[in-house]
Amino acid sequence: MKTKSNRFWLIIIGVFLATFLALCGYLIYRAQQRSAALQVEGPVAIVYLHNQVVDVVDLGAVTEPYTKSYGKEADGSNTVEFAPGQVRVSEASCPDQICVSQGWIDHTSILPIACLPNSLIIEVVTTEDLGLDSATQ
Repeated sequence: MKTKSNRFWLIIIGVFLATFLALCGYLIYRAQQRSAALQVEGPVAIVYLHNQVVDVVDLGAVTEPYTKSYGKEADGSNTVEFAPGQVRVSEASCPDQICVSQGWIDHTSILPIACLPNSLIIEVVTTEDLGLDSATQ
């Protein structure tokens, strides 16, 4: 009977360790995505579509406002406007238009722009937000 009990606990510990290692791997992957996007000193807009980074825009380098569309019309699309130091969703095909009503965000904004029906997320970050300096990049 004792060997069955030991085997049970070994399996439980193994499952726990495998879950822990998978979570650590995911967190390292996300940190690498974010640090690769932050090769600049100023604010950066990171655009995620379906949980994938599809665009990184250096908002400090934007001199004139411009728009860019993300997504396909069949799946839902968003038109994003980039301006010096800030970003917003100007048009969206989603029914609730919450992402459009959120307005402009910049590096001081607490919440990212999220359009859940179209799976679009935009966050503005700086190296200070992540606790990185030029030596750790």
